[in-house]
Amino acid sequence: MKKLASLLLAVLVLVFCLPVAGMAEEQSFSYIEKSWDEQKSTVVTTDATATATPVTASMATWGTANSTTPQWYAVTESLTLTVRPEVLGDVHLILCDGCVLNAPQGITLEKGNSLTVHAQSDDASEMGEINAAGTNGNAAIG
Repeated sequence: MKKLASLLLAVLVLVFCLPVAGMAEEQSFSYIEKSWDEQKSTVVTTDATATATPVTASMATWGTANSTTPQWYAVTESLTLTVRPEVLGDVHLILCDGCVLNAPQGITLEKGNSLTVHAQSDDASEMGEINAAGTNGNAAIG
């Protein structure tokens, strides 16, 4: 009986103490916020920071269904998605400078959900980018 309890305890320690594959740690990222100043009829640029989850190639969903709390993600390296991710709720995506997000199967964004994309730079030669393609009658992003 003691051997069985010891084995069970060892398994539980392994299960709960090892990092979970695909679970990225949140980090702090800077980005540029743009808004419209109606009184001055001009675009206002503000530097901002957000805590975001780095995007991984196999991340199937961005956000939380029926949530109005913004969910933040960041593209921290150039990568190609292996799935067509679904945007759920209010999602903000930071494209880190120089990073390319390739979405060969596109990105699902249905009615009632939103995707706001933020850059880290105003310089087009430094900005990150998204390359999305529509497949099987789906829009590239939609």
